[in-house]
Amino acid sequence: LADDPDRNVLVVSDHGGGSLDGVVNLNAWLAREGFLEYASAGTMATGGEAARHAVFRVDRLRRRLPRRLRSFARRRAPKLRDRVHQLRDYSVIDWRRTRAFAYGTFGSIVVNLEGRERFGTVDPSEYDALRADIAGGLESLTDPANPNAQVVEDVMLKEELRDVDGSDSLNPNRSGDVVVV
Repeated sequence: LADDPDRNVLVVSDHGGGSLDGVVNLNAWLAREGFLEYASAGTMATGGEAARHAVFRVDRLRRRLPRRLRSFARRRAPKLRDRVHQLRDYSVIDWRRTRAFAYGTFGSIVVNLEGRERFGTVDPSEYDALRADIAGGLESLTDPANPNAQVVEDVMLKEELRDVDGSDSLNPNRSGDVVVV
């Protein structure tokens, strides 16, 4: 390309062009701080997670079945496909012992709130205090290689966000309860 003076080259990114100095695995941090619990092998077996994993593997194998057989199964059990899709989303998180978890890749942390989340563990009266604990911990997070370097630029609570067209991470209706920048 460099040898052709009549050719234009355009480099485009839909995620910006800023530098990336490091990555924080928010779920690992939440687990280390005691906000998230991973499922043990025993918890996965008793909590239905092993069954979900098995369904996921069977669902992947269904593609090897002849098309006529798959079509027959859809007609005979129309709701089975939806149920398989629900079950195949197994998790290694112990939801019944988890208070908060990171969702997606844009710094959204969700409180596992009773009445809102399927296996909510946090009483609504504890919601604000938990978010403050999480935000405080993240604001004091430093780089292990350089303890004087703060890792997180900003932590915002859901109600501090403003609606930004096209932005899921900064839209209060589509973000987590705590957003890490």
